[in-house]
Amino acid sequence: MDENLLSNHSVIDNNSLITISPAVSLNVVTLSPFQITFLTLYITLGLVGLVGNLVVVASLLIGKHKLQKATDILLLNLALAGLLISVFHIPWMLVTQIFTSGVWLFGQAMCKIYNTVTLFSVLLISFTQMAICIDRYNGLRGIAKLKWRLTIRRAVLVVIIIWLSALAMCYPYLRYLSVMPSNFDNQSYCLLDLPLVPMDFSINEKHVSFVYFICAVIYLLVAYVIPCITMTILYVLIIRILRKQRFKANFLKHLYQQSIFVHNLVRKERVAKIFITCVVFFFVCNLPSSIFLLFLLTHIISREVYIKVRPFLAIIQIFGVVSNAILYGSVNTRVKRSSSSIRRKIGGTLSPSMSNAKINLRKRRFKPKTLKSSLSQSH
Repeated sequence: MDENLLSNHSVIDNNSLITISPAVSLNVVTLSPFQITFLTLYITLGLVGLVGNLVVVASLLIGKHKLQKATDILLLNLALAGLLISVFHIPWMLVTQIFTSGVWLFGQAMCKIYNTVTLFSVLLISFTQMAICIDRYNGLRGIAKLKWRLTIRRAVLVVIIIWLSALAMCYPYLRYLSVMPSNFDNQSYCLLDLPLVPMDFSINEKHVSFVYFICAVIYLLVAYVIPCITMTILYVLIIRILRKQRFKANFLKHLYQQSIFVHNLVRKERVAKIFITCVVFFFVCNLPSSIFLLFLLTHIISREVYIKVRPFLAIIQIFGVVSNAILYGSVNTRVKRSSSSIRRKIGGTLSPSMSNAKINLRKRRFKPKTLKSSLSQSH
């Protein structure tokens, strides 16, 4: 592998916030206030993503109303994507940065998982959001009544296709990521060992890997551009349908029918606005990371500039991934009911004495009222 290519990818794949030192020390590393701030943000995002997505998963899988609709399957897929990056990326990144200064000590398999899971989670969320958008458009158009409407079984099939497609997109990372010794010291790092091909080219006399460039362009198109254009068109059509239905509501003759129709219409409009907000939020958080990576590969920006902006891009991208299912779950009625019941059960098991005290207090408040009412009835 070309030495210059190795040095470039050592920054891209390690997401380093700490300068790589020639020797690894497992002692406590002295961190600057800047590094402490970002590591604190990473820990916070990891905890929020882990707890929040676990609550969404438990709300969808536990209780009387578990997985009743196809949308629940898609929402569960969003939560699993957030859990993947919370479990397989954030903790390992913290350990690597704090204790090993970027040196990789966790083996070949974890090297591939650690660097691929972010790409994989973004693809899962992007494809799932597109499936949710198509399902909502079909529902408003009345297409859901046809024989090919999205049922739970078909939603499971859609999720399987999404996972297989995301894995296919991640193949270059899974194929070429490897634990390699550095030419600058005797330490091993998790890097992309890309092959040199005749189509490799140069920009301003700097080498550009054709394989990595094509992969970056395809990833940008498949993960962002195509889903963004598709969902923009569908949500514009959804808004037009909702406006036509509101115009129709103004001409209903019977007040009772109008009130029911308007109530359902307002609910649909509110859900559509929140879904649009979630989609915009996801793309705003994740698109800059891919654009800057493409700029780095084509030498539009220098390696030094990328090192400076990479921590900010990583924070924003991880926040967009781990919070996506939580935002969707906040507007899902079944998730809100199940999560509230789970919180009550956890609170009851953690503090049974407090719950018993509340019951006794309610009984004490109830007894005088019944005594007073019985005296008034006797008189």
